[in-house]
Amino acid sequence: MCRYNFPAYKLTRLPPTSIKTLENAREVALEAGLKYVTIGNVPGHVANNTYCPQCGNIVIKRTDFTMLEYNLEQGKCKFCDYSIPGVWDQ
Repeated sequence: MCRYNFPAYKLTRLPPTSIKTLENAREVALEAGLKYVTIGNVPGHVANNTYCPQCGNIVIKRTDFTMLEYNLEQGKCKFCDYSIPGVWDQ
């Protein structure tokens, strides 16, 4: 069994949520004004990263649950200086 096979526990009889459904849900959230919507548990998906809403560059690049790049400086995008809300201790 693939470790990314969801649902789990008592819902194992249901099929996993399709990537297309996750992408559609993300798009709806972005259109509603949410700025930091990611898709998890889909290795290699571009929406697993966090993007700066001003310049569109990746501020946090991930694969699985591992951070590969951290492009913030004092809580701001290092590319355009846009303030990214959060607690940023690395």
